[in-house]
Formats: sequence, C-alpha cells, structure tokens
Amino acid sequence: MKIISEYLSIIYHPDRFHTIIERTISAAYQMMMDVPYDTIAFTGTSGAAMAFVLSKELGMPLLCVRKKSEKSHYSGNHYLEGNFGTQNYIIVDDMIDTGTTFRGIVDQIKIVVPKAKCVGALMYASYSAPHEYHGAHVRGVLNS
Repeated sequence: MKIISEYLSIIYHPDRFHTIIERTISAAYQMMMDVPYDTIAFTGTSGAAMAFVLSKELGMPLLCVRKKSEKSHYSGNHYLEGNFGTQNYIIVDDMIDTGTTFRGIVDQIKIVVPKAKCVGALMYASYSAPHEYHGAHVRGVLNS
C-alpha cells in the first residue's frame, strides 16, 4: 500500500487508525465520567474522521460546525447542523495547535446555542497530557 498524505496520514493506515479509534473510544468514555457531555462537536475532515465513529459507539448526537469558506450542502446564515439541544459538548479533532479551530467551533456554537458549554476536547492525534484549555478538559489520546 502506498499512501501519500501531507496531513492526517494516521487515518489512511487502517491498522494504525484502528488502534487510534480504540484509544479514542476509551478516552471518550473516561471523559464522560469526568465531565458529562451530551454531544460531539467537530469541524472538517480531521474532526469528522473520528466524530462519526464516536457517535456510533457512544450513541451520541453530533454537532457539525462548517468552516465559513465551505459553501456547499447548506443554506441559511449559520454554519451549524446537528444537535441544537446540546447543553454540554466535547470537541473532537486531531490536535490543538494554535487554538484557532477550537475557538472557532466554540464561537460558532455560542451564536446559535448560547447556553451550550464546551466541557472537553479529545485530540486523537496528540500526545498532549490532560490539561485545561479555555475552561475545557483536553485529553490527548496518543499518550493514554
């Protein structure tokens, strides 16, 4: 198998991705015990790669935050679709680098669901030790 990817190469290797999925599911259950949540929020390919898997495994609804540059498959003046009834959600993505994606997701959800609170983030391609980021519990999956 010859895989060419400059970004997210981890998801294109079935064996490696399977291991990451198992670790992320375990981390998601653990996070649910630490900080209860009712929705999984995500954006882009990196978030979707794991969010759909977690949604099926946990039986939990999704909240997709579209990037403002993405104009296909939706109409209206907001960039959200999914569970607008969320109270506490986590963000699933590959990692937090500059925090721009994290803040963008939180900001967009606040516009449409002002009472919703981001209680955590699972970073499935990160070695980050558990820590707080803007009041949310962040957990890197690769170190577990």
